[in-house]
Amino acid sequence: MSRGTRVWARRGGVGRGVAAAGVLFVVIISVVAAYVVSTPSNSISYSIPTGTGGLTFTSSTIKIGYLTELSGDAVSNGYAARIGAELAINQTNAAGGIDGKTIDLVVADARTDPQMAVQGAETLDSQGVLAITGPTDQADAVAVEGYAEAAGVPFVVSTVSSAALTPPGLNWTVDVEPDAVQWGAAMAKYVSQVVPGAKIALMTENAEQQNEMTAGVKWYASTFKNESIVFDQEYANAQFPWATAAEAAKLSGANAVVVSWLSAVGFSQANVLTALISAGFLPSQIFVIDATSQVSDLGTSATGIRGVTLFDGAMAQGYPNASAFAGQLQPFVNGELNSKEYCGVCPTEVSPLYYYSYLGTEMMLNSIRSVLSSGQTLTRADFMSSIKHASIQDAFGNTLSIADSGAAEGNYYVVAVGPLGSAQSTYPLQLVKNIRFAPGVVPAYQLAKTA
Repeated sequence: MSRGTRVWARRGGVGRGVAAAGVLFVVIISVVAAYVVSTPSNSISYSIPTGTGGLTFTSSTIKIGYLTELSGDAVSNGYAARIGAELAINQTNAAGGIDGKTIDLVVADARTDPQMAVQGAETLDSQGVLAITGPTDQADAVAVEGYAEAAGVPFVVSTVSSAALTPPGLNWTVDVEPDAVQWGAAMAKYVSQVVPGAKIALMTENAEQQNEMTAGVKWYASTFKNESIVFDQEYANAQFPWATAAEAAKLSGANAVVVSWLSAVGFSQANVLTALISAGFLPSQIFVIDATSQVSDLGTSATGIRGVTLFDGAMAQGYPNASAFAGQLQPFVNGELNSKEYCGVCPTEVSPLYYYSYLGTEMMLNSIRSVLSSGQTLTRADFMSSIKHASIQDAFGNTLSIADSGAAEGNYYVVAVGPLGSAQSTYPLQLVKNIRFAPGVVPAYQLAKTA
């Protein structure tokens, strides 16, 4: 994500690498077994530290491993997610901890590199953490998942929305953020409701999350057949000839455009919308499938456009919990509390990166409370059993829960972009509808693997 820009975007930011002070990577030489995990780009071998399999957590401090991108391409996302986690833990410790125990967030740098992410997981495991959480980069998360499953370490993925992270048969991994395939299906369902018999033009960047979202749109259209795909174009951000593509989409007979982009340097959302509107599409016919946060560079034509999001600080008005969370984060995102321990490169909108890291950490803390309140000794297995049945209320009063598969079940929120006032620098968003799919309705994992 570009610095200082409000973005409807996938995970994967662009920023100057910043290494967190005091983070050390240790080479683990004590090996019980070696494993290989396949990632999108390479095969990674890793080692399982000895003496961690039978851990119990009885001391006055419980350590949670926070492995995220504090350097590399996703640095801004990693720091943003870390702030959300630290907020949740600081609130808990300020209230006396859990059963008198203090929660310690042990931070390591994944470096936006799957091999380094696995080394970070090995190091945290050897330090006796209860569980690992934190990656915002999909390739890092996939690599750490392989390690967690082999080593028996609970892995809570809070800020990656890929359904590919929850294949059948997982024992030690859960995903808190609702997945991108169902995100796309939610958008298609909404389009079918507001544009009956919709003829959709799909314009999608060739990136992991965007492709999964597009798979969800296509699945909904082919399954329910109350809309059709008449134009399907993949693109690259800065180089794509938007004016030509917009004209072609209009000539296809489309009466709705579903667009999914990955914000990056050299790419302007305003140019996309200008091209579509110049080709003859109305703002009310344009639907952004990846509305994960507010947008500041949409130009003068954004009013009336709709998108689907998980959370946005700009839609908090009228929702006390959402407004309170946005208020708590504001000192960090506007620079009042920035420091080297936080970032200076974080996205300046209160977006799902912050919020789902916070929610995921809250679910972990609640699971620890549940185990300890039952009188059990806290172990990794007991923690995992608890979080696999965890649920929490989101900022809009709806339930976010973990399904038996380890995937999240939550709500997707349709937002409409309101008019930009003379004293405003960002567009207001109005929450117009929430959409939730019943468990198992969308074959999300299968679609993600073929996207």
